[in-house]
Parts: sequence; structure tokens; C-alpha cells
Amino acid sequence: MGSVLLIAGSYAIVGFCWELVTKWMFQQSRIKPLRGLTPPERDLLRSYLEGETKTMSFDDLNPAVISLVHEKVLSKPVNIVGAFSGKSPGTPVVIESWAYEHLKKNPKLVGR
Repeated sequence: MGSVLLIAGSYAIVGFCWELVTKWMFQQSRIKPLRGLTPPERDLLRSYLEGETKTMSFDDLNPAVISLVHEKVLSKPVNIVGAFSGKSPGTPVVIESWAYEHLKKNPKLVGR
């Protein structure tokens, strides 16, 4: 009986540690693109912080936007396009919440 409890407890501890490690690895993989930003990407992300907004409009052909969407730092939600029609040129682009919060805590990443 004691060995069953020991095995069950060990299994729970290993499962908990595995969950922590995989969560940490996932967070690090998301943050990695923010450590190697190009100057245009840095400027673009800085504009979100300076404007204190999570949504801005940009040209679809902007290379910095294309790169950051590919890296999943920015996204182009289709459900809010109509809300921006006529207000500003370009397509609405949203910075991911995790990226916005990380950049607010680490403004040096965008030269701020």
C-alpha cells in the first residue's frame, strides 16, 4: 500500500514539474522573436506602446507587419475590419496581449 502511494505521489510530482517546464518553454518560444527585432519591427511595436493601444492600421505589404504576423506577435482579426472602415487607411493589426505586456515590462526591446 505504501509503495502505491509513493508511486502515485512521484507521478504527481513529475507531472507537475513537466507542466511547469513545458509552460516555461512555450513562453520562451513566444518571447524569442522579440529579442531579435529589426529596426522597422522595433519602430512598429514601439508605436503600440506610445499610443497605448493594442490595435493599429497598417499597409498589408508592410514587411515588418508581415514578419511579426508570421511570428505570431501581431494578428489580423477579421471580425473587427468593419469597425475600422473609413477611419484609417490599411488593415487593422492587433498586438498579442502577451507581447504587449512583455514589451511594457521590457521597453528596451523596442528602444524606449
